[in-house]
Amino acid sequence: MGLRPPVSILAWTAAACAASDTTLSCAGAPHCHACAGQLPTTPYHPPAARPGNPVSSFVCFHLVVLPALRKMAGWSHPELRRVAARLTSDLKLDPERPEYHRATLQWSRVPPGTPAAAAAASGAASASDGEGQADGGLPGGFELWAVSTGNQISSRLLSARSANAVLEIPCASGVLKAGGVVSALLIDDLGSMPVPEGGVPVTPGF
Repeated sequence: MGLRPPVSILAWTAAACAASDTTLSCAGAPHCHACAGQLPTTPYHPPAARPGNPVSSFVCFHLVVLPALRKMAGWSHPELRRVAARLTSDLKLDPERPEYHRATLQWSRVPPGTPAAAAAASGAASASDGEGQADGGLPGGFELWAVSTGNQISSRLLSARSANAVLEIPCASGVLKAGGVVSALLIDDLGSMPVPEGGVPVTPGF
């Protein structure tokens, strides 16, 4: 099997990078794009090599390969959908590289039993004493909350099993506090996200 001319390799790589709208900083650095086939006119397949660890490969497929396939299929907006979500727990930052943190998004009030819920309760208590706002800085209404899937080591498949988004965590020192807002890229249909406790109320008068 021969290789297509370099222009085809470059075109496939460009499609992958242009469509992904991301930087290649997920766990597992090696990426390879090529166009393999018989010269000069036989159909060929554009192979894409991903990192070896399963979760690295899973994440990088969504970040690079899936948007590239969408672009090649003619999608006008092939990139992953980006939304904003609040953290339910503190996330430690990595000073050496940004991170795509697997998480489960849910549409609800602050999820009970989380550090964010504790912070909201503390804020409400302070407000009752005239020392702060009733919401503790955390809205009491429904919004997207990001629940971490736990240990993010790249060989742990459970970190991807329930994930419907990857959080874009910057390269920095310190901690992102519970209740903070981060950007998230959707990697699954939100129709399968957890149902909040008590469900979502219907519009009054409906």
